Amino acid sequence: MTYELGTCRPDELGALVDLCNLVFRSRRPGNMGAEYPLVFDAGNLPQLRVARVGRQLVAHVGICIRDASILGARVRVASIGAVATHPDHRGHGLASALMEDARAHSVANGCSLMLISGGRGLYHRLGYVEVGSFLEARAVSGVRADGVELRPYVSDDLNSIIALHQHEPVRFLRSRGDWEKVLAAGMLMNQYADLYTIRTGGVTCAYLAAQRPVADPEGSVPAVRVQEFAGSRAGIAAALAELGTRYGSPAARLFFRADDAPLSAECRVRGMEFIGAAFPGTLAVLDPARFLGAMGPILEERASAPVSIQPLGEGLRVSLGGERMTLNTRGEASAFLFGGDTEEAGAIPELPPGIFAALQGVLPIPLPWYGYNYV
Repeated sequence: MTYELGTCRPDELGALVDLCNLVFRSRRPGNMGAEYPLVFDAGNLPQLRVARVGRQLVAHVGICIRDASILGARVRVASIGAVATHPDHRGHGLASALMEDARAHSVANGCSLMLISGGRGLYHRLGYVEVGSFLEARAVSGVRADGVELRPYVSDDLNSIIALHQHEPVRFLRSRGDWEKVLAAGMLMNQYADLYTIRTGGVTCAYLAAQRPVADPEGSVPAVRVQEFAGSRAGIAAALAELGTRYGSPAARLFFRADDAPLSAECRVRGMEFIGAAFPGTLAVLDPARFLGAMGPILEERASAPVSIQPLGEGLRVSLGGERMTLNTRGEASAFLFGGDTEEAGAIPELPPGIFAALQGVLPIPLPWYGYNYV
Protein backbone atom coordinates (compact mmCIF):
# COMPACT_ATOMS: atom_id res chain seq x y z
CA MET A 1 0.00 0.00 0.00
CA THR A 2 1.36 3.40 -0.98
CA TYR A 3 1.08 6.27 1.49
CA GLU A 4 1.47 9.94 0.63
CA LEU A 5 2.78 12.31 3.30
CA GLY A 6 1.91 15.98 3.12
CA THR A 7 -0.02 18.94 4.48
CA CYS A 8 -3.71 18.88 5.31
CA ARG A 9 -5.72 20.60 2.58
CA PRO A 10 -8.56 23.02 3.37
CA ASP A 11 -11.22 20.57 2.20
CA GLU A 12 -9.75 17.82 4.44
CA LEU A 13 -9.93 19.58 7.80
CA GLY A 14 -13.31 18.08 8.71
CA ALA A 15 -12.11 14.58 7.80
CA LEU A 16 -8.96 15.12 9.88
CA VAL A 17 -11.00 16.05 12.94
CA ASP A 18 -13.12 12.93 12.35
CA LEU A 19 -9.96 10.80 12.29
CA CYS A 20 -8.71 12.29 15.55
CA ASN A 21 -12.11 11.89 17.17
CA LEU A 22 -12.10 8.21 16.13
CA VAL A 23 -8.73 7.70 17.81
CA PHE A 24 -9.11 9.91 20.89
CA ARG A 25 -12.85 10.38 21.51
CA SER A 26 -14.39 7.01 20.69
CA ARG A 27 -14.77 6.14 24.39
CA ARG A 28 -15.76 9.50 25.81
CA PRO A 29 -17.69 12.53 24.57
CA GLY A 30 -15.90 15.46 23.02
CA ASN A 31 -14.66 16.92 19.77
CA MET A 32 -10.95 17.41 19.19
CA GLY A 33 -11.55 20.25 16.75
CA ALA A 34 -13.46 22.30 19.33
CA GLU A 35 -11.22 21.36 22.26
CA TYR A 36 -7.90 22.24 20.60
CA PRO A 37 -8.55 25.32 18.47
CA LEU A 38 -4.87 26.31 18.19
CA VAL A 39 -4.21 23.11 16.23
CA PHE A 40 -7.39 22.44 14.27
CA ASP A 41 -7.62 25.90 12.79
CA ALA A 42 -7.85 26.81 9.11
CA GLY A 43 -4.90 29.14 9.62
CA ASN A 44 -2.78 26.26 10.95
CA LEU A 45 -3.13 23.92 7.95
CA PRO A 46 0.60 23.96 7.03
CA GLN A 47 1.34 22.54 10.49
CA LEU A 48 -1.14 19.64 10.17
CA ARG A 49 1.03 16.84 8.78
CA VAL A 50 -0.95 13.92 7.36
CA ALA A 51 -0.66 10.59 5.57
CA ARG A 52 -3.13 9.61 2.85
CA VAL A 53 -4.15 6.53 0.95
CA GLY A 54 -5.80 7.87 -2.16
CA ARG A 55 -8.18 10.51 -0.80
CA GLN A 56 -8.47 9.04 2.69
CA LEU A 57 -6.57 10.56 5.60
CA VAL A 58 -5.14 7.74 7.70
CA ALA A 59 -2.57 9.35 10.04
CA HIS A 60 -1.73 12.73 11.51
CA VAL A 61 0.79 14.67 13.58
CA GLY A 62 -0.35 18.14 14.64
CA ILE A 63 2.07 21.00 15.25
CA CYS A 64 1.37 24.30 16.96
CA ILE A 65 4.24 26.78 16.53
CA ARG A 66 4.49 29.60 19.05
CA ASP A 67 7.28 31.64 20.61
CA ALA A 68 8.09 31.31 24.30
CA SER A 69 10.00 33.60 26.61
CA ILE A 70 12.51 31.92 28.93
CA LEU A 71 13.90 34.54 31.33
CA GLY A 72 13.70 37.09 28.52
CA ALA A 73 15.20 34.86 25.80
CA ARG A 74 12.82 34.30 22.88
CA VAL A 75 12.64 30.69 21.71
CA ARG A 76 10.42 29.30 18.96
CA VAL A 77 8.63 26.16 20.14
CA ALA A 78 6.89 23.42 18.18
CA SER A 79 4.23 21.74 20.33
CA ILE A 80 3.15 18.32 19.05
CA GLY A 81 -0.22 16.72 19.69
CA ALA A 82 -3.06 14.65 18.23
CA VAL A 83 -0.65 12.00 16.94
CA ALA A 84 -3.15 9.59 15.45
CA THR A 85 -3.22 6.62 13.07
CA HIS A 86 -6.39 4.95 11.83
CA PRO A 87 -6.68 1.47 13.41
CA ASP A 88 -6.70 -0.19 9.97
CA HIS A 89 -3.36 1.40 9.02
CA ARG A 90 -1.24 0.86 12.11
CA GLY A 91 2.04 -1.01 11.98
CA HIS A 92 3.29 0.67 8.80
CA GLY A 93 5.59 3.23 10.41
CA LEU A 94 3.31 6.18 9.65
CA ALA A 95 3.67 7.81 13.08
CA SER A 96 7.46 7.59 12.87
CA ALA A 97 7.50 9.01 9.35
CA LEU A 98 5.19 11.86 10.26
CA MET A 99 7.16 12.66 13.41
CA GLU A 100 10.32 13.00 11.32
CA ASP A 101 8.37 15.13 8.84
CA ALA A 102 7.15 17.29 11.74
CA ARG A 103 10.70 17.68 13.05
CA ALA A 104 12.03 18.80 9.66
CA HIS A 105 9.06 21.13 9.14
CA SER A 106 9.52 22.68 12.58
CA VAL A 107 13.25 23.29 12.10
CA ALA A 108 12.59 24.82 8.68
CA ASN A 109 10.13 27.19 10.37
CA GLY A 110 12.64 28.39 12.96
CA CYS A 111 11.81 26.13 15.90
CA SER A 112 14.62 25.09 18.21
CA LEU A 113 12.57 23.27 20.88
CA MET A 114 9.89 20.60 20.49
CA LEU A 115 7.38 19.64 23.21
CA ILE A 116 5.27 16.50 22.76
CA SER A 117 2.10 15.87 24.75
CA GLY A 118 2.78 12.23 25.43
CA GLY A 119 5.37 9.72 26.57
CA ARG A 120 5.00 6.90 24.03
CA GLY A 121 7.94 4.62 23.44
CA LEU A 122 7.98 5.95 19.88
CA TYR A 123 8.98 9.41 21.09
CA HIS A 124 11.79 8.05 23.26
CA ARG A 125 13.09 5.95 20.36
CA LEU A 126 13.19 9.09 18.22
CA GLY A 127 15.36 10.88 20.79
CA TYR A 128 12.79 12.80 22.84
CA VAL A 129 13.13 12.60 26.61
CA GLU A 130 11.17 13.06 29.81
CA VAL A 131 13.00 15.80 31.72
CA GLY A 132 12.34 19.12 33.42
CA SER A 133 12.49 20.29 37.00
CA PHE A 134 9.06 21.02 38.49
CA LEU A 135 7.30 20.71 41.83
CA GLU A 136 3.78 19.81 42.87
CA ALA A 137 2.40 21.43 46.01
CA ARG A 138 -0.71 19.99 47.67
CA ALA A 139 -3.03 22.23 49.69
CA VAL A 140 -5.70 20.59 51.86
CA SER A 141 -9.13 22.06 51.13
CA GLY A 142 -10.43 24.61 53.60
CA VAL A 143 -12.09 27.98 54.06
CA ARG A 144 -11.27 31.25 52.34
CA ALA A 145 -8.09 32.95 53.44
CA ASP A 146 -8.57 36.38 54.98
CA GLY A 147 -8.24 39.20 52.48
CA VAL A 148 -8.19 36.92 49.41
CA GLU A 149 -11.12 36.76 47.00
CA LEU A 150 -11.38 33.99 44.41
CA ARG A 151 -13.68 34.94 41.51
CA PRO A 152 -14.76 33.02 38.38
CA TYR A 153 -13.41 34.63 35.22
CA VAL A 154 -15.64 36.95 33.20
CA SER A 155 -14.80 38.45 29.81
CA ASP A 156 -14.07 41.87 31.34
CA ASP A 157 -11.11 40.25 33.15
CA LEU A 158 -9.21 39.46 29.96
CA ASN A 159 -7.02 42.58 29.96
CA SER A 160 -5.94 41.86 33.54
CA ILE A 161 -5.30 38.20 32.72
CA ILE A 162 -3.10 39.08 29.74
CA ALA A 163 -1.13 41.65 31.74
CA LEU A 164 -0.48 39.18 34.56
CA HIS A 165 0.64 36.53 32.10
CA GLN A 166 3.02 38.97 30.39
CA HIS A 167 4.90 39.45 33.65
CA GLU A 168 5.73 35.75 34.01
CA PRO A 169 9.46 35.08 33.45
CA VAL A 170 8.85 31.75 31.68
CA ARG A 171 5.80 31.61 29.44
CA PHE A 172 4.39 31.08 25.98
CA LEU A 173 3.81 34.30 24.08
CA ARG A 174 0.06 34.22 23.61
CA SER A 175 -1.80 36.64 21.37
CA ARG A 176 -5.19 38.02 22.36
CA GLY A 177 -6.67 35.88 19.60
CA ASP A 178 -5.10 32.77 21.13
CA TRP A 179 -6.45 33.73 24.55
CA GLU A 180 -9.96 34.13 23.15
CA LYS A 181 -9.81 30.77 21.39
CA VAL A 182 -8.53 28.72 24.32
CA LEU A 183 -10.89 30.32 26.83
CA ALA A 184 -13.86 29.74 24.52
CA ALA A 185 -12.81 26.09 24.17
CA GLY A 186 -12.69 25.71 27.97
CA MET A 187 -9.96 23.06 27.76
CA LEU A 188 -6.81 23.13 29.90
CA MET A 189 -4.31 20.53 28.77
CA ASN A 190 -6.40 17.33 28.62
CA GLN A 191 -9.45 18.25 30.73
CA TYR A 192 -12.18 20.84 30.82
CA ALA A 193 -11.32 23.65 33.18
CA ASP A 194 -12.26 26.90 34.88
CA LEU A 195 -10.33 30.15 35.13
CA TYR A 196 -10.36 32.28 38.29
CA THR A 197 -9.04 35.69 39.19
CA ILE A 198 -7.60 36.39 42.64
CA ARG A 199 -8.16 39.77 44.27
CA THR A 200 -6.54 41.25 47.34
CA GLY A 201 -7.33 44.73 48.59
CA GLY A 202 -9.77 45.14 45.70
CA VAL A 203 -7.00 44.61 43.11
CA THR A 204 -6.74 41.68 40.70
CA CYS A 205 -3.31 40.36 41.59
CA ALA A 206 -3.27 36.84 40.12
CA TYR A 207 -5.15 34.18 38.22
CA LEU A 208 -5.22 30.41 38.26
CA ALA A 209 -6.72 27.86 35.89
CA ALA A 210 -8.02 24.61 37.35
CA GLN A 211 -8.98 21.37 35.66
CA ARG A 212 -12.42 20.22 36.74
CA PRO A 213 -12.01 17.02 38.76
CA VAL A 214 -14.03 14.03 37.57
CA ALA A 215 -15.54 11.78 40.24
CA ASP A 216 -14.80 8.06 40.05
CA PRO A 217 -17.62 5.47 39.78
CA GLU A 218 -17.97 5.44 43.58
CA GLY A 219 -18.47 9.21 43.61
CA SER A 220 -15.09 10.07 45.10
CA VAL A 221 -13.74 13.41 43.83
CA PRO A 222 -9.96 13.64 43.28
CA ALA A 223 -7.84 16.67 44.04
CA VAL A 224 -8.36 19.61 41.73
CA ARG A 225 -5.27 20.39 39.62
CA VAL A 226 -4.01 23.89 38.84
CA GLN A 227 -2.18 23.74 35.51
CA GLU A 228 -1.66 27.46 34.80
CA PHE A 229 -1.33 30.58 36.91
CA ALA A 230 0.26 34.02 36.95
CA GLY A 231 0.71 36.93 39.32
CA SER A 232 1.09 37.25 43.09
CA ARG A 233 2.58 34.12 44.61
CA ALA A 234 1.08 34.97 47.99
CA GLY A 235 -2.36 35.32 46.43
CA ILE A 236 -2.07 32.05 44.52
CA ALA A 237 -0.92 30.06 47.54
CA ALA A 238 -3.62 31.59 49.74
CA ALA A 239 -6.40 30.74 47.27
CA LEU A 240 -5.65 27.03 46.89
CA ALA A 241 -7.50 25.77 49.97
CA GLU A 242 -10.71 27.51 48.95
CA LEU A 243 -10.33 26.24 45.38
CA GLY A 244 -10.41 22.64 46.54
CA THR A 245 -13.52 23.30 48.61
CA ARG A 246 -15.35 24.77 45.62
CA TYR A 247 -15.07 21.47 43.77
CA GLY A 248 -15.74 19.23 46.77
CA SER A 249 -12.18 17.96 46.44
CA PRO A 250 -10.02 16.93 49.37
CA ALA A 251 -7.14 19.07 48.11
CA ALA A 252 -5.79 21.30 45.35
CA ARG A 253 -2.61 20.40 43.49
CA LEU A 254 -0.42 23.14 42.03
CA PHE A 255 2.29 22.44 39.44
CA PHE A 256 5.12 24.96 39.09
CA ARG A 257 8.78 25.35 38.15
CA ALA A 258 11.26 24.19 40.80
CA ASP A 259 13.18 27.47 40.43
CA ASP A 260 10.12 29.55 41.42
CA ALA A 261 11.45 30.30 44.91
CA PRO A 262 8.80 32.91 45.83
CA LEU A 263 5.94 30.50 45.12
CA SER A 264 7.71 27.64 46.89
CA ALA A 265 8.21 29.84 49.95
CA GLU A 266 4.54 30.92 50.03
CA CYS A 267 3.38 27.32 49.79
CA ARG A 268 5.80 26.08 52.46
CA VAL A 269 4.78 28.80 54.90
CA ARG A 270 1.23 27.43 54.61
CA GLY A 271 2.38 23.89 55.42
CA MET A 272 1.82 22.37 52.00
CA GLU A 273 3.31 19.03 51.01
CA PHE A 274 5.69 18.85 48.02
CA ILE A 275 6.76 16.21 45.54
CA GLY A 276 8.95 16.48 42.45
CA ALA A 277 7.43 16.44 38.97
CA ALA A 278 8.67 16.31 35.39
CA PHE A 279 7.40 18.09 32.31
CA PRO A 280 4.08 16.44 31.30
CA GLY A 281 5.34 14.86 28.09
CA THR A 282 8.57 14.43 26.17
CA LEU A 283 10.78 17.01 24.51
CA ALA A 284 14.04 17.78 22.78
CA VAL A 285 16.17 20.63 21.54
CA LEU A 286 15.82 20.36 17.76
CA ASP A 287 18.34 22.98 16.73
CA PRO A 288 21.12 23.34 19.31
CA ALA A 289 22.82 26.25 17.52
CA ARG A 290 19.63 28.31 17.37
CA PHE A 291 18.60 27.42 20.92
CA LEU A 292 21.99 28.30 22.37
CA GLY A 293 22.05 31.50 20.33
CA ALA A 294 18.85 32.58 22.07
CA MET A 295 19.80 31.36 25.55
CA GLY A 296 23.51 32.28 25.42
CA PRO A 297 23.25 35.67 27.16
CA ILE A 298 21.21 34.14 30.00
CA LEU A 299 23.72 31.34 30.50
CA GLU A 300 26.70 33.71 30.39
CA GLU A 301 25.10 35.99 32.96
CA ARG A 302 24.69 33.12 35.40
CA ALA A 303 27.90 31.12 34.90
CA SER A 304 30.66 31.59 37.46
CA ALA A 305 33.33 30.80 34.84
CA PRO A 306 33.39 31.05 31.02
CA VAL A 307 32.06 27.58 30.16
CA SER A 308 31.76 26.94 26.42
CA ILE A 309 28.59 25.08 25.33
CA GLN A 310 28.74 24.52 21.57
CA PRO A 311 26.48 22.57 19.20
CA LEU A 312 27.86 19.27 17.93
CA GLY A 313 25.44 17.85 15.38
CA GLU A 314 22.31 17.04 17.39
CA GLY A 315 24.38 17.09 20.59
CA LEU A 316 26.69 19.42 22.49
CA ARG A 317 30.34 19.90 23.39
CA VAL A 318 30.96 21.46 26.79
CA SER A 319 34.41 22.72 27.76
CA LEU A 320 36.20 24.80 30.37
CA GLY A 321 39.98 25.07 30.42
CA GLY A 322 41.28 21.56 29.94
CA GLU A 323 37.98 19.86 30.80
CA ARG A 324 35.79 18.44 28.04
CA MET A 325 32.41 16.74 27.93
CA THR A 326 30.53 15.51 24.86
CA LEU A 327 26.79 14.87 24.67
CA ASN A 328 26.31 12.90 21.47
CA THR A 329 22.56 12.70 21.00
CA ARG A 330 19.54 14.98 20.97
CA GLY A 331 18.21 13.26 24.08
CA GLU A 332 21.46 13.60 26.03
CA ALA A 333 21.78 17.28 25.12
CA SER A 334 18.19 17.98 26.13
CA ALA A 335 18.56 16.14 29.45
CA PHE A 336 21.77 18.06 30.17
CA LEU A 337 20.10 21.42 29.55
CA PHE A 338 16.75 20.81 31.28
CA GLY A 339 17.64 18.34 34.04
CA GLY A 340 15.18 16.99 36.54
CA ASP A 341 14.85 13.84 38.63
CA THR A 342 13.83 11.52 35.79
CA GLU A 343 15.65 8.39 34.67
CA GLU A 344 16.76 10.03 31.44
CA ALA A 345 18.08 13.11 33.19
CA GLY A 346 19.92 10.89 35.66
CA ALA A 347 21.63 8.98 32.84
CA ILE A 348 23.79 11.98 31.87
CA PRO A 349 27.47 11.31 32.67
CA GLU A 350 28.93 13.02 35.70
CA LEU A 351 30.23 16.50 34.90
CA PRO A 352 33.94 17.24 35.30
CA PRO A 353 34.45 19.16 38.57
CA GLY A 354 35.34 22.54 37.06
CA ILE A 355 32.40 22.47 34.63
CA PHE A 356 30.10 21.30 37.42
CA ALA A 357 31.13 24.19 39.67
CA ALA A 358 30.79 26.78 36.88
CA LEU A 359 27.29 25.60 35.95
CA GLN A 360 25.86 25.67 39.46
CA GLY A 361 22.91 28.03 39.26
CA VAL A 362 22.99 27.94 35.44
CA LEU A 363 21.30 24.62 34.74
CA PRO A 364 18.70 23.35 34.51
CA ILE A 365 17.20 25.86 32.10
CA PRO A 366 13.57 26.45 33.15
CA LEU A 367 10.93 25.02 30.83
CA PRO A 368 7.57 26.60 30.05
CA TRP A 369 4.70 24.48 31.39
CA TYR A 370 2.03 23.83 28.76
CA GLY A 371 -1.05 25.32 30.42
CA TYR A 372 -3.42 26.57 27.74
CA ASN A 373 -0.83 25.91 25.00
CA TYR A 374 -1.20 22.15 25.35
CA VAL A 375 -2.09 20.46 22.08
